[in-house]
Amino acid sequence: MQRRVFISTAAAGLAALAGCSTETGGGDRTVNPALRGTPTATPTPTATPTPYGAGASDALTAAKDVVVGNRRLDAVRLRLRVRDGDTTAFDRTLGVPGGAETRVAGVVGAARTYAVVATTADGRSLRTEWTASDAGGHLGVDLGATVDAFDVFDPGRAVEFLVDDAGADGLVPESGGSALLVVDNPGPARRVTLAADTGGESTDATLDVPPVARLSVPVSVPRSAVRVVARVDEGATAATFRWQPLADGALVLRLDETPRFLCDLFVRDLQVRNDRDTAATVGVALTADGEARFDRSFTLPAGDTRRVSGIVPPASGYVFHVTVDGVTERVDWAVCPPVGPVVVAVTDRGPSVTVRPTVPDG
Repeated sequence: MQRRVFISTAAAGLAALAGCSTETGGGDRTVNPALRGTPTATPTPTATPTPYGAGASDALTAAKDVVVGNRRLDAVRLRLRVRDGDTTAFDRTLGVPGGAETRVAGVVGAARTYAVVATTADGRSLRTEWTASDAGGHLGVDLGATVDAFDVFDPGRAVEFLVDDAGADGLVPESGGSALLVVDNPGPARRVTLAADTGGESTDATLDVPPVARLSVPVSVPRSAVRVVARVDEGATAATFRWQPLADGALVLRLDETPRFLCDLFVRDLQVRNDRDTAATVGVALTADGEARFDRSFTLPAGDTRRVSGIVPPASGYVFHVTVDGVTERVDWAVCPPVGPVVVAVTDRGPSVTVRPTVPDG
């Protein structure tokens, strides 16, 4: 037997991606008023490291940063090494809070191809090559279910990728913008046409997005609600999303073979909890944006909880099928869920699927 349940998570609220932490140093010196007449030693300032290769003949106009984003809610430690042949350009262990970004400024200053090796304390790893150039972005590293590297472009550079000044009507302004659209391109260079429709007025813009890159695009749209359409490489397939920037925050457009909008870039954990007084076997099947992503059964004693890390991928629509005692219930999410682990709870009244907004680990 199958029953179908529709729920809305809008009332639960939305948690935004935690802020960006930047490595800085220094601070003001405070002196006890009773000692103001007494000379004190002036601390020697810590010298800012010179970007690797900054003085070479192939020096970049501006040095490139490293931007590490933690797309899970648990804090993580990452060892990141950037090598130029047999020479180490950067080797540091970084602690990245849950749901946050850590930025290290001015790491490399030469236009070269570097070997990048990243390893987390829990065993996720990456080995790849990354080329620094004036036309390229900073080195971005994402820690999700896997470790991924790409070029990351700051919002101020978005207008550089406008095609024939398309967007001069104001969708992608030269400065400012009321909301942020993040274009995530894991594959080859793509041309994407964006259209925003408020019900009576529409604007559009076309961008050439570099390969393996993430481009933050400030856009001028109403803060309340707007219908956004994206078409890639003049293809017949388009993605459509009803965006509420004030509630949803930044919107992500993933340029896969078929473009799709994502609520965010988080990889959520799954918790299965038995709130019954007796043991229960719970089957959980997950579909995200029409693709089957998870299907497993859990046998849990009364009051027990099982947690599976990094199971629920970024998406704009989810369907859960929960089976208990031969009865399957379907739960649909057609809106962006809060940021937090997905909890499948089994009670004597039946199963429920919820997300409790969670503050990421700091």
